[in-house]
Amino acid sequence: MNIKTIAKSIFVILLYYIFYEIMIKVMSLIGLNISDFSSLQKIITFTIFDILLIISLYFIYKKDLKKEFLLFKNNFKEFVEKYTKYWLLGIVLMSIINSIIMFITPSDVANNEELVRGLIDKFPLYGFFSAVLVAPFVEEIVFRKTFKDIIKNKYLLLIICGLTFGTIHVIESYTKITDLLYIFSYGVFGSVFAYIYYKTNTVFTSMFFHFIHNIMLVLIYFVSNII
Repeated sequence: MNIKTIAKSIFVILLYYIFYEIMIKVMSLIGLNISDFSSLQKIITFTIFDILLIISLYFIYKKDLKKEFLLFKNNFKEFVEKYTKYWLLGIVLMSIINSIIMFITPSDVANNEELVRGLIDKFPLYGFFSAVLVAPFVEEIVFRKTFKDIIKNKYLLLIICGLTFGTIHVIESYTKITDLLYIFSYGVFGSVFAYIYYKTNTVFTSMFFHFIHNIMLVLIYFVSNII
């Protein structure tokens, strides 16, 4: 296994977790304290941070991403027709798991979902930008590409991607032990997206389905609030 590839994957994962803290630290060094910012200033600042993170990830994987985008573009119709059923299967499985969790615990949605909804309620444009545009790109790079580059066994890849994706969506916001059950709910799509990437060899396919999934959830939430 290529040590350089492993090092790059580890670096990208670490970068994801410390990037915003680094940016805030840099701001404090030049005399800017984000806690003193207005809500609008904070949103603008974090939008800039998001864009900088996307640019950073792009340049880290620039060569790979160019090749994978070309593959995705040339096979777009085939990939969408062939792998939509796996995305739909993910929705069914996630719904079943969520129903079981809601039977076990009185919580009707995961805490992470509540946080996202709260962000959308307070800052609709930024919430949409973060959930629909930033998350699919960043999360597919950090939690799919990094692992696919170093894990060659398909089943191990699906397990690791599922558990990791589920954990990062739950661990930072859980308030009680039963909230951890949502690891399996989110983990379904961690595995589904990993499978789609594994089969198509382009992260843009899983990114596309991740985008479709998130925009569908956000639009449903918007419509439900209107109705």
